[in-house]
Amino acid sequence: MSDNKFTPAFQQQTKKSPSKETLTVIVRTKLKTLGDQEARHAATILKEEQLATRRAQLLAHVHERYGQGTNFLNNYQDSRLKGQANVVSAAPKATNLWLTDAVAVTGTKAEIEDLAKHEDIESVDINPTFQLPE
Repeated sequence: MSDNKFTPAFQQQTKKSPSKETLTVIVRTKLKTLGDQEARHAATILKEEQLATRRAQLLAHVHERYGQGTNFLNNYQDSRLKGQANVVSAAPKATNLWLTDAVAVTGTKAEIEDLAKHEDIESVDINPTFQLPE
């Protein structure tokens, strides 16, 4: 099965949970994050010369791929939403967290385990709850 996709926190939490209890998890997809291609390009430049002299060239490369300003944001958001559409449509209830390359999924343990079999999913972690001090 896809047990290796579940984080230790998820496994520990679900041991205590009744099978019909609804959980909210954070699903990470196998999408390449912003900068993978740019990082490889930067490494190549670093091998040839100092990066400080090539910042404008790297920035131009990023702008060429995603645009500038509002266009950059919209293009990046669209790339994440399209890339995660299959996972969102397969989930029982999903909220796309495109800025963090993740999807928040709410469902029963069985629904989440079934979703984890999806080929585009890299990991499933429990959605942490934080307590604010008084």
